[in-house]
Amino acid sequence: NPYAKNQAAKDAKNKVQTTLLAEGEERTIMIEFKNRLAVPLEVPSCRLEFEGKEISRIEAPPLSFTVPAKTKSFAVHFPFIVSVSKSEHEEEVKEEVEEDDDAEVETAAEPDTFDVAGLCVTG
Repeated sequence: NPYAKNQAAKDAKNKVQTTLLAEGEERTIMIEFKNRLAVPLEVPSCRLEFEGKEISRIEAPPLSFTVPAKTKSFAVHFPFIVSVSKSEHEEEVKEEVEEDDDAEVETAAEPDTFDVAGLCVTG
């Protein structure tokens, strides 16, 4: 059934990818650009936009780049870091000090989730 194959390909393309990240670890997101113009496209400042709770913990510097003329695939790697939450770390240390030495400390903190909302291009 050709329709089923096309639908499966569309579903795979639109699937949201989830990745676990360690706090303080630098990661990158690769985004491919196309340029059908006969001249290079200069992007003076472009940065990732995020959604979710505590997005202030994400450090993502803006990048500047030039997409060459008549390019079908130009990859740009956007770096970002999720900084360590100081308030959560301080609470865990206080709990460990208050607990007895024989007791095990259970930390079942709910992970923060972030979504990449898009790109912000300024110039």
